[in-house]
Amino acid sequence: MLDLAPNEYCQMVKAAEPKVTEFRAGERVMYMPRHAKGDCAHPDNEFGRVVRYNADRSLVFVQYDGDSVIKSTRPEDLRRA
Repeated sequence: MLDLAPNEYCQMVKAAEPKVTEFRAGERVMYMPRHAKGDCAHPDNEFGRVVRYNADRSLVFVQYDGDSVIKSTRPEDLRRA
């Protein structure tokens, strides 16, 4: 995670909102749940690394920090970290 103030980080995240095909295995991402409503400083956001996609690329499998289970995540709920 970068050492930035929340508003600086939010600006950077919004500028880098990727298309699903732009995520790569090993890339750091931030999960932003829909109820966070775009607030990149929301306490429910989670950080992790992309592991892989499913066959039709509709889901991204992410290993979240501090979690031993790989979770499927909708790509539109992810941002680069």
